[in-house]
Amino acid sequence: MRGLAWAGGLAPLAVLAVRFGRDRLGVNPIETLLHWGGLSGLILLLAALSISPLRRATGVNELIKARRTLGLFAFFYAVLHFLTYAVVDQGLAMGFIIEDIKERPYILVGTTALLILTPLALTSTRGWIRRLGRNWARLHRWVYVAAALGVVRKSPRRHSGRIS
Repeated sequence: MRGLAWAGGLAPLAVLAVRFGRDRLGVNPIETLLHWGGLSGLILLLAALSISPLRRATGVNELIKARRTLGLFAFFYAVLHFLTYAVVDQGLAMGFIIEDIKERPYILVGTTALLILTPLALTSTRGWIRRLGRNWARLHRWVYVAAALGVVRKSPRRHSGRIS
């Protein structure tokens, strides 16, 4: 089961590599990378969250072995998404980033989701599970908040109806 989770987690990277190799990142490669990272992270996060209900519905307890791997891959892609934005797109220019957040609040929402996912990823080892005891489960319930924030997206531009 973990092998399938690894294959699923690496699949977006393989698709990106093929698209890059064929020069198929489009006219705005940075925007393509941003969408790719965010969407890949969200899909894998939702896949990880679907494991428990799927396991209960099917009775296939082996599915649980894939959950942590999928969740960590989701975090990996969320970090790549953030780094693409902050480093590649904005060049770590805090003034531009702050201005961007003011104009486009969904950036703040996404950053908040990443900040929530960070301690979850860091405490996903057996050692942390043991150290935190019951508090581990309480902490990891925040994944639902992160997932809800992850589906918030920018509003599509509305057409004014005027001809420019």
